[in-house]
Amino acid sequence: MISAEEIYRRIVLAVPDGIWIVDAQGYTIFNNKRMADILASDNESLANQHCFYCVFPEDLPEAQRLFTQGIAGNQEPFDFRLRRNDGSEIWVRISCGPVSDSSGAVVGGIGLFTEITERKLAEARLRESEERFRNMANCAPVLLWMSGKDKLCDFFNQGWLAFTGRTMEQEVGNGWTQGVHPEDVERCLQIYHSSFDARQSFEMEYRLRRHDGEYRWLLDTGTPRFAPNGEFMGYVGTGVDITDKKQTEESNRHFAHLQHLATVGELTTAIAHELSQPLTTISLNVETAEVWLRSAFPDMRELNKVLRYIRADTWRAHEFMGRIRDLVLKRAAPSESLDLNSLVAEALQLLASEALRRGVQIRAKLRPGIPLVIGDRAQLQQVVINLAMNGMEAMATTTTRQLTVRTKPHGSDHVEVTVTDCGDGIGPEHMPHLFKSFFTTKKGGMGLGLSLARSIVESHRGRIWAKNNSRSGATFHFTVPLAQQRQAI
Repeated sequence: MISAEEIYRRIVLAVPDGIWIVDAQGYTIFNNKRMADILASDNESLANQHCFYCVFPEDLPEAQRLFTQGIAGNQEPFDFRLRRNDGSEIWVRISCGPVSDSSGAVVGGIGLFTEITERKLAEARLRESEERFRNMANCAPVLLWMSGKDKLCDFFNQGWLAFTGRTMEQEVGNGWTQGVHPEDVERCLQIYHSSFDARQSFEMEYRLRRHDGEYRWLLDTGTPRFAPNGEFMGYVGTGVDITDKKQTEESNRHFAHLQHLATVGELTTAIAHELSQPLTTISLNVETAEVWLRSAFPDMRELNKVLRYIRADTWRAHEFMGRIRDLVLKRAAPSESLDLNSLVAEALQLLASEALRRGVQIRAKLRPGIPLVIGDRAQLQQVVINLAMNGMEAMATTTTRQLTVRTKPHGSDHVEVTVTDCGDGIGPEHMPHLFKSFFTTKKGGMGLGLSLARSIVESHRGRIWAKNNSRSGATFHFTVPLAQQRQAI
């Protein structure tokens, strides 16, 4: 049978950590070999050694305090650095407690020492790395933020805090949303959470309250971050104040609108002026013809002359309107080979800010490898823009605002583009009139967008049409002939 002493000896040998037992004054009563190895000593040198001999002088007051607490039996495990015999530093985690005699009197203390030097060095390197990052982040000319795996933000740089005039404690978690414009909060969180769940980068524009109370437009870009082992760690993001850019864009849009109104006014004035003379002449000649027809013996030669005048003035008005139509539609023979996918992608890029302003998500599903077409790039992009704007306006009052633009082959000799919205659809009474000039169901609309789109598509020898979707919204389709098909005509 194994004796208790032998069992104790085997346990001591099996324990991978250092064991050190000292008396009430701190002198060694017992230590195992691992303890001697930790201190770069040997059992003989450690025997009768005081436990404070391995403490750096500047750490002595703290060591004495911890020793007293350990002897008293109320010390939780703690980390401490020790000085080895060669003067080097080693970090250990110490679990200690009192040693009592048979009467229960405390006669010393026992400690279990686990070396944690590598862990401490790694923690120091991490702190140093984090400090370098924070220093760089605080010097960055943009607003910076970081979030953890729980989607909650845990860091904002000084640029962000100075911009908002708030503290780190106020911003962390979801506190930053307190500064977001109430109209933008829901959209921001939806973009953030959906991108976070998909581990995808994102960009979003929203208004953030500056320290002086003014809301400024921010372009916020978020990127997922990963540990060296591939573990997802959260997101890092940057914010850039784009208010001035937005105001410039708005001013340009306003100026363009004024130019458009001015052009329409000039065109209307020109049309009215050009048509007033032939119409006045036609009216006078009609009145003259009516007078002669009411006479007992009308002069047929004079009547024929009047009819010739009316015919000439009518033809003159017709020719003028034809020139106006050609000017508006820029009728020119298309001759450029085009990649329809890139053409559509560029058009959608032009609509990105407008879609963001309206809260519309644009999804492009462009079939790769579709053949080239021949046409006028600007005109076909105008068709895409007109249809997309029409779709976005159709979703102005809906909760789901998603616009899907697709390209795909259509038969053997055409390519088809479709624009699908989630609006209320097209009333059956409106469907036959959709592409007619000046027909509109929109308040303040001019009814020219779809008419212009139809004219452009037909001038490219394509076709345009619309259908209601099975659930909600409508889809507009148009086709363009393939390059080979157009060249063969």
